[in-house]
Amino acid sequence: KQIANKFVSILSPSYNYFTTTTIDDPDISYTKNQLKLLSNGLKLIKKHSIKNANKIFKELVLSTKIKSYTALYNFGLTEELLGRLDNAYVVYNKAQDLSLKTKINDNILDAVKRISMTKVDKKKTINFINE
Repeated sequence: KQIANKFVSILSPSYNYFTTTTIDDPDISYTKNQLKLLSNGLKLIKKHSIKNANKIFKELVLSTKIKSYTALYNFGLTEELLGRLDNAYVVYNKAQDLSLKTKINDNILDAVKRISMTKVDKKKTINFINE
């Protein structure tokens, strides 16, 4: 009975609701084109067009040569919303590394923590299944 209860508690469908926030202000000097990409990506997120926002933020990350935590965080957010948690984790960590050198951003710290906890829960479930 204990094993069954543990099994059910780990594998039962559950939902974790959380609120996310975009980062709207550039952390480095953006060109006019980069500002437009940021603005367009944010608008797409508000319209729930996450795949398109993801493409825009990926372009912004590349155009800033991976030097902007604003671009990285928003790109990571779209990766997370698309269910690409491993990618989101890598991107959020890069954003965190940059922000710790300039200005600590709570949204980034929260995102890294949230994804870390999700990864731990996933690992626990897999380990339990494999026992």
